[in-house]
Amino acid sequence: MGSFFTAIAKAGMDVKYILTGIQSVQKSTLTADERKLIDNYKNTDEMGKRIIKATAIEAAKSRVMKK
Repeated sequence: MGSFFTAIAKAGMDVKYILTGIQSVQKSTLTADERKLIDNYKNTDEMGKRIIKATAIEAAKSRVMKK
């Protein structure tokens, strides 16, 4: 049975969640600035979310164009 759980964990499944319904705590790979940005997004109204999305899209476009 252990090899089954090892296999599904290697496939990216959260074994703890499957068995208990509680998600495993994953170490975040986000920087502090990225976490703040996400927090700001989550705590703004719909207009703010549209502004953040549009700004991110334009910023990404300008980066691609510079390459």
